[in-house]
Amino acid sequence: MTSYSSIKTSKFKKNTLRWIENTGGVEITNMGKHTKIHCIHNGQSFPLPTSHKYINKFIIKNLIKWLEENNVCTEDEFNNNI
Repeated sequence: MTSYSSIKTSKFKKNTLRWIENTGGVEITNMGKHTKIHCIHNGQSFPLPTSHKYINKFIIKNLIKWLEENNVCTEDEFNNNI
């Protein structure tokens, strides 16, 4: 597992969330202070806090784990597109 660092929210929203949505299988909605990533196949969702300036590295690790569990993308694919 690679070591992650905190990422600026604006960069993450512009690049990574757009890529995740284009992979298929998820819908992304903005709900106030959080962005909700919703899996189409099983109905599970992952809330991503986007009201702060940075997204914490532990939240990113949890997001990667959630994406792998729901068969959206693998850790390697995520690392290549971050």
